Amino acid sequence: GATWTTATGISSQTPLQKADPVNPAVFYAFGSNRVFVSSDTGKTFTGAGSVGNISWTRDLQVTPGIEGHVWVAGLGWDNGTHVNPVQGSLARSTDGGATFHTVDPESNSRYTQRVQHSEAIGFGKAAPGAEYPAIYIYGTIDNIRGIWQSIDEARSWVRVDDDKHGFGSLANGNFVRGDMNTFGVVYRSTAGRGIAARMPADWQSSSIRQPTAVRRPNHSPHARLRGQTLTLNPLGSGPLRVTVHDLRGRIVFNRTYVSQTTLRSRDMVRSQGSYIVTVQNAARETVFSGKFMVVKH
Repeated sequence: GATWTTATGISSQTPLQKADPVNPAVFYAFGSNRVFVSSDTGKTFTGAGSVGNISWTRDLQVTPGIEGHVWVAGLGWDNGTHVNPVQGSLARSTDGGATFHTVDPESNSRYTQRVQHSEAIGFGKAAPGAEYPAIYIYGTIDNIRGIWQSIDEARSWVRVDDDKHGFGSLANGNFVRGDMNTFGVVYRSTAGRGIAARMPADWQSSSIRQPTAVRRPNHSPHARLRGQTLTLNPLGSGPLRVTVHDLRGRIVFNRTYVSQTTLRSRDMVRSQGSYIVTVQNAARETVFSGKFMVVKH
């Protein structure tokens, strides 16, 4: 960062610069309804393909792990009301930005649904058995606006949010991103409401041990939970093992104590939320269980 050189072929008004995920020499940028491409690590750019019927573009993304796959999310406005996007498209290129076509059966027969407008696009881990990353957009399909997912390279789409969990516009953050480690998890920006996350209904894995100890009595001479403070008294029970689960059943804390100890919630977990704590004696019997919350100070 000590020295800088101005790139040529684009202006300071050319937004959405992206590096190709495979070819380190190639960069992409968008301006004046077309994509500009650099093959010399961003030193010079040359105008390439037009993205079609897009009057305003807010997002350009490249497919992770695949060279030359460029996607441009675009929208248009109702000339009568200037409120609801009714035009625009999702344009894509598979030849490094040289040519584009829209995700529309009339543009290419490989697609079954038309993306009427899109404001952001992102990618996530591929669905089981699929090779292409899952695609997520915030846009309109079949006259319904929301977060849409495609697991077959944009051939078909399914909405993954609903009217009760719309969270408003993407606002200045203007992003929708899938999780690259877990299929079906997707994140999106909101207007002043932080980051919204969508988890699939089958998130709970059978390999995660359920915290059944919540059914046990929540009082014991060997352990006491008051507020966010857990007091341990191993006398007469032998070593006490303290285990903390989050509400998905994942173990976030697991430690054994042989002497009287006082633990605050922040000693056991750092993240805000609700947790289930169980205490077992040397015979692996649960002698105490309870629930505590970690709140922001």
